[in-house]
Amino acid sequence: MDGSTRIEGTETVAAGRNYRIKRLRIAPGESLGERKYLHRTEQFVVLSGEACIRRGEAVVRARADASVFIPVGTPHRIENPGDGTLSVLQIQVGSRFEEDDFQGA
Repeated sequence: MDGSTRIEGTETVAAGRNYRIKRLRIAPGESLGERKYLHRTEQFVVLSGEACIRRGEAVVRARADASVFIPVGTPHRIENPGDGTLSVLQIQVGSRFEEDDFQGA
């Protein structure tokens, strides 16, 4: 992985006062940059493909139907190590969704 970010698509599936659900499609060999949130948790549910998720110091590999929970304040990153598009649901729950809650880790 070269550290670049390429999302093939992002679609908001649902949103409410304290949650937001997006469907992300990540190109082969690409990743979302490392980040952490101060007021929300995050969970990635793999719909298709294989994800490599860094959560703090741990690295978790997940395939379709698996999910990985990211607690508030935990640095994390999701990568697509596969040959096909990675499709995941990104579920965020918390009190804030503004950009000032996002920090590069």
